[in-house]
Amino acid sequence: MIRAVPKNIVQAYRLATEEIDDSDDLEQKIDAASKVIDFCAETDSCRLDDSIKKNQIMYWSYINRAKAYLDKNGEESDYEYSRKNYIRALKNYNEALAFAVSENDVRDVLRNMAALCRKLGDEEGYIQLKLEEIDGLPDNEKFQEYCSLVNELSENADKINILEKALFAVTDEDVSFVTKCRNTIEVCRYLEKSYLHGGDEANAARVSNLRRNAEELLSRG
Repeated sequence: MIRAVPKNIVQAYRLATEEIDDSDDLEQKIDAASKVIDFCAETDSCRLDDSIKKNQIMYWSYINRAKAYLDKNGEESDYEYSRKNYIRALKNYNEALAFAVSENDVRDVLRNMAALCRKLGDEEGYIQLKLEEIDGLPDNEKFQEYCSLVNELSENADKINILEKALFAVTDEDVSFVTKCRNTIEVCRYLEKSYLHGGDEANAARVSNLRRNAEELLSRG
């Protein structure tokens, strides 16, 4: 059968979708997504196009290819497990970021990339991606996310930077004044201990003062 030649990326995407419609063949899905991506790379009008439609199609194509590589390592997959599948998925998610249209798309990709770094044993990469994800959240959601991230990390991880961000985010929480004071005290206690352990007396004194101020405000309330 002679395959139709697409004239634009929309046609390329439709043809690719038709190829994989109702198909469970992961290699076929990867090949179909690759055809869309390659079409744009080889077509000047597509490369120079910065429309939302083009970006959305490229985003979907990279996401679909990433998911197919992930599925290769799935529990019910007939494919042999390979660490390379995670690396390829990570690369495709990273490519998708350049075409993300909405903030939700960006956060979804960052979340998936972070999960892949976890699977690959890259805690530093995981932390960096989670911080980027949290940075895109509304200010009133950041404190709890910073604290959750700290609780996920190994004892060897550098948690001070994350807790400093949490301390800064306390005031934006949608909680009572009393809860804000308690959260400030809890974070300051951990930071004070960490700074003293590292011999950083100046920062230990700084967070100690913040803790005492919060304790005084709490006692008045």
